[in-house]
Amino acid sequence: PKISQEFFRANEWRFRWTHNQDPKSLPGMNFRSDVNVVTAGFNKFNQFEINNFIQNTFTSTLAWGYTIPRTPFNIQTNLRLDQNTSTRILNLNIPELAWTTNRFFPFRNRKKIRPVRWWRDLYEGIGVTHRTEFGNRISLADTLFSQQVRRLFAGYTINGLRHNFEAATTVKLFNYISLVPSIRYTEIWNFRKRLQYYDPISGQVGSDTLRGFFAGRTFSSSINVNTNIFAFFNFRKGPIQGIRYLLQPTVGFAYAPFISSQVSGYAGPSGNLITYDPFAIVGLYGGANQVASGAVTFSLNNNLEMKTSPRQDTGQTARKIKLVEFLGLSGSYNFFADSFQLNSINIQTRNTYLKGKLSTVFSATLDPYTLQQLPSGNFVRRPFFELIQNGKLARLVNATLNISYSLIGNSDKQQKVTSKKSRSAPEELEYILGNPSDYVDFKIPYSLSISYVFNYNRPLQIATVSNILSINGDVRLAPNWKLDFRSAFDFVQKKFSPSATSIGVSRDLHCWEMDFQWIPFGTLASYVFSLRAKAALLQDLKLNRRRGWVPVIN
Repeated sequence: PKISQEFFRANEWRFRWTHNQDPKSLPGMNFRSDVNVVTAGFNKFNQFEINNFIQNTFTSTLAWGYTIPRTPFNIQTNLRLDQNTSTRILNLNIPELAWTTNRFFPFRNRKKIRPVRWWRDLYEGIGVTHRTEFGNRISLADTLFSQQVRRLFAGYTINGLRHNFEAATTVKLFNYISLVPSIRYTEIWNFRKRLQYYDPISGQVGSDTLRGFFAGRTFSSSINVNTNIFAFFNFRKGPIQGIRYLLQPTVGFAYAPFISSQVSGYAGPSGNLITYDPFAIVGLYGGANQVASGAVTFSLNNNLEMKTSPRQDTGQTARKIKLVEFLGLSGSYNFFADSFQLNSINIQTRNTYLKGKLSTVFSATLDPYTLQQLPSGNFVRRPFFELIQNGKLARLVNATLNISYSLIGNSDKQQKVTSKKSRSAPEELEYILGNPSDYVDFKIPYSLSISYVFNYNRPLQIATVSNILSINGDVRLAPNWKLDFRSAFDFVQKKFSPSATSIGVSRDLHCWEMDFQWIPFGTLASYVFSLRAKAALLQDLKLNRRRGWVPVIN
């Protein structure tokens, strides 16, 4: 009795299968598989990485594709399984079909006609692309899979077809300005629709499902104008030869009419009039719905570079330094909107320093409209500009700063895995490169990665801030010994993150590898000792020993 209270029997398993066909074996045809099916409790007892332990969504795919020779047509077939071990729901997509047409030019004349006219380039440069998708989906509970899978063949599926066509061209104006018009057309085919009604006798809302062919369509168009503007500043003296500034402005207009497949009827909870989409539940792609839009879009992309002079008698060449690698500003104004016509303004910037070891990424979202506090204390947006009401250009809604620094003792990219390419089979190398956390590179003396992420978010009155500094790295103590570590400190919570803190020691045993990982504190405080074969084909040949936290299955 004592043993039965301390131990329990669990039947948990995992099936993993990956395959990539050699493109030289069957030119024009390809097959690949990425199957990862697990039971609900497998990760709780058999994973030692925190990211794998908390993972609860898995996707499995079998894909076959074929390119028709001497045509722009491609055919793709997928069998996909989406699994959620938390909700115990399986989404079977059997099958997914896609017919894609690569870009082709139906009006292009194969004979070159001289002289070249701009109006001829206007229609000869029109390129057309196409994609038709068919999906067939059914949702099942994994506990009742054997009983409910029969519904797949009994018509209890959600399916539909979607056709997408796009035509676009590029016209040069005055040799410096690019004009890019485009048209998009989408058609959705549904085979069932669900109509609601109110039953006055029972006082409940019912529904009828009608079978047939129901088509809906939407279309939109846009036109963009862009160019490149350069500015050069040359210096005759000093270490700086010159500075180059690049501005890439883009202005466009996008139009989309109002299209809706919704219907109205007295089908509310009390028989009141409601509006709903009859294809929302029974149609895989829903109905053909589109909000009316007539927006002017704009963006400004900036780049700033500096060229330095080489030192005398060194034999070096001039060096280019990116002062501002990317700085972008974008926004839009919708004339068809009844309020809040000016959308949020987005700012992005990206820079790298120290030969790519240090990188910074910053993004921000600005709201041009002001907030007003209600008598209840809540805040709501008002269609009044912040500049007029409060004298500010805009209101900061979101800001994210990411600073990362990486340092590697040996940058030999050809020795990133412990096994040499000349001695490893292609299947082993594929597994090693796809699962780098399972292997340790003992040839790199040290590596260090530091990341700082700051995020500020304030859509309305409540602001949330996250401020996290994370560090991870490893040090080679001896030719076959390595120490690795990782941790993260939350400045808002003023404590280290238990799930992101661990210390490990690894030992290279020639054909085997020993690994010891220790989580010092937190809910998952524990240690894990593992001894496994290094060959990818023998990945299941391993011995694991764990002590510490004990997961509980309800």
